[in-house]
Amino acid sequence: QYENTKTSGELGLTDFEYDSPEIENPVKFQKTVMTFNPSTVTLNELQGTTGQTDFNATGTIDNLLGFIFNDEKVEGNFNLRSNTFVINDFMGKEEIDSTGNTNEEEQLKIPSFLDCNIKANAGTVIYDNLSLKDVKGNLRIVDEKAVLSNMTSSLFDGSVGFNGEVSTRNEVPTFTMKLGLDQLAIGESFKSLELFRFLAPEAIALQGELNSDIELSGSLNTDFTPNLKTITGNVLAELLSTQINANQAKVLATLGEKLNFINLDKLDLKGLKTALSFEDGTVKVKPFTVKYEDISINVDGSHTFDRKLNYKATLDVPAKYLGNEVNSLIAKIDEKELDNLTIPVTAK
Repeated sequence: QYENTKTSGELGLTDFEYDSPEIENPVKFQKTVMTFNPSTVTLNELQGTTGQTDFNATGTIDNLLGFIFNDEKVEGNFNLRSNTFVINDFMGKEEIDSTGNTNEEEQLKIPSFLDCNIKANAGTVIYDNLSLKDVKGNLRIVDEKAVLSNMTSSLFDGSVGFNGEVSTRNEVPTFTMKLGLDQLAIGESFKSLELFRFLAPEAIALQGELNSDIELSGSLNTDFTPNLKTITGNVLAELLSTQINANQAKVLATLGEKLNFINLDKLDLKGLKTALSFEDGTVKVKPFTVKYEDISINVDGSHTFDRKLNYKATLDVPAKYLGNEVNSLIAKIDEKELDNLTIPVTAK
């Protein structure tokens, strides 16, 4: 239905479909109602689906005529609600060439002419293998950038707050992001988040909860996943209630076999705070200390994203744990101050 006047009008559309070679799934619109005048288009209602995604949007579009006739920026302000929002529904199609190889379409670019603000509220957002619940926040698209602010979500029995941006202004897209993680389940986090497995590969042996603040920046691959070799940033982490299963991590299991006076499964890491920094594919760990009964263990070192470890754990071991031969030698010295002697034992 379309009522045409020189100054304003109303457009109502039902049950129509938009299909494009650039997207995997056609967008099906159940209902669209717009009113407009020379300066503003008001989106009264927009209901639709694409793939597994449903959406319901309202808002305004300003300067549409200036965009159409003078290549000026088009401005928008929208509210978007969705029960289920699947990121992959909006990614590009793949082509199969004559050799059977898969070629991706031209990489997604954020339009330079678009300046809009979107307040979003989604019951579930699915990104890769992650299922984010109760997602709320703001998305600003401007200057070929998508800027996220005040985003919150539930994940792995905890909560996540995040801010950041993606830019496609240059040939290689880039991103920056700040994450605040509150009481996330460690086991699920390290199984599902590839980045966590690279930052702390041996943490897969931990069970419990953690708080963490993470700052990241780097380049994106063509599928908009982070290029790990380009990432720089910092991590502050605090372990809450924690248990260790050293057999889940080969390095810890091997260390436990070499040191028969320590049971790594009984390490108490509750309340441990540590800091990581990373750049050019290398993660550096700020030195930290943990206690095992009457043994202090000082740890520092680094590892690379291609899983090469360079760590040193120095254990201040009471001499009584080091066997009869060592203790017999100490007894011969017959100095009382040697009764509480500790000897540094270094594992590399």
